[in-house]
Amino acid sequence: MPRTGKRTFKVRSSEDQSVRFGITVADPTVDIVLSEACKKLKISRRGCTLRAIDGTIIDDDDYLVSDDLKYPNNNVVIVPKASKSRTDSVDDLLGQLDGIVDALQTHHNQRPDEVRWQIEDHRKSSSTRNIAAGGIQEVIGSTAKKSSRHDDPDWFIQVKPRFKTKEQFMRDRARSRVAGYLNVTKDFINRCDDDDKKKIMLAVYTELIVQLKDVNYFESYFDREDGSNASLCDRRGNFPCGGIYNKAACEYKSIINPYASLRKRIEFSSWNLDHIVEKSRSVLPCLEKAAGEVLQNKRYQVNVDYFFRLLFTTDNLKLVETACHDKTEHTDKQCVLDSALTTARRR
Repeated sequence: MPRTGKRTFKVRSSEDQSVRFGITVADPTVDIVLSEACKKLKISRRGCTLRAIDGTIIDDDDYLVSDDLKYPNNNVVIVPKASKSRTDSVDDLLGQLDGIVDALQTHHNQRPDEVRWQIEDHRKSSSTRNIAAGGIQEVIGSTAKKSSRHDDPDWFIQVKPRFKTKEQFMRDRARSRVAGYLNVTKDFINRCDDDDKKKIMLAVYTELIVQLKDVNYFESYFDREDGSNASLCDRRGNFPCGGIYNKAACEYKSIINPYASLRKRIEFSSWNLDHIVEKSRSVLPCLEKAAGEVLQNKRYQVNVDYFFRLLFTTDNLKLVETACHDKTEHTDKQCVLDSALTTARRR
């Protein structure tokens, strides 16, 4: 698909947000915008990431030209340097202790060696190696369990006043990510040069919206209070990394709790809902092919449910930390054209 031409971004460094610059980029990609932003800010590109103003990490070229990045003051992109503080280590320790508590609660009536085995499993987690000396003293003051803006005001720094609880904000974050995938889908369809294919794809897009409204745009994904199995975290707010797209689990056994602190909330924005079958490289091109097949053979129609599952559900999404987000092409995971089509219903 063709790119969108020139686009202007307002850029600032998270280390000094008072310094801002405008950059205009032709046919923007994440790589180009990140390079130009770092040059303008006179900072090393090494260790930097590209983010939206709300902290959402940007690693998708389509996101740069989508409606999801439009703000009242034009497009604002933050380029923070990666760092890790003692606070991170304390939050890691909290997740570690939560796991131990779960082990004790689960196995309190079983043999001591079973409890010891589970605790040892948590102890070997990579996060344990980052625990700072003396960090235990800070655990007592943990705010992870607190929910309201009144009880944990620091957590809500730079969060809009309309959000009164952490859960409310996290539901909105999940909803925003899913809506972003819908926006990318719309942008892809609008760039199609074939009007007949576009008409079929727009009809699919309309049905996708209906289905997303029925499930509240999967806002439950990040909600620790959600009672269904849709939530990706436990009742304390601990999110495990799902691991690289073609692996069953995260080899680092990484866990994050964005409910624990402001820093963890911001860090969580760098965790991605990774499409196993990639949306831009496989799912959306397959949608266009399916539309073409429908034009050639009226016995078929596009299987909307198939694309709904691939674009928005955990059938095809894994929550992963940056280290487990494989950005190379997932050649072994592709959209299946036969599954993308279904027999047309007789009218």
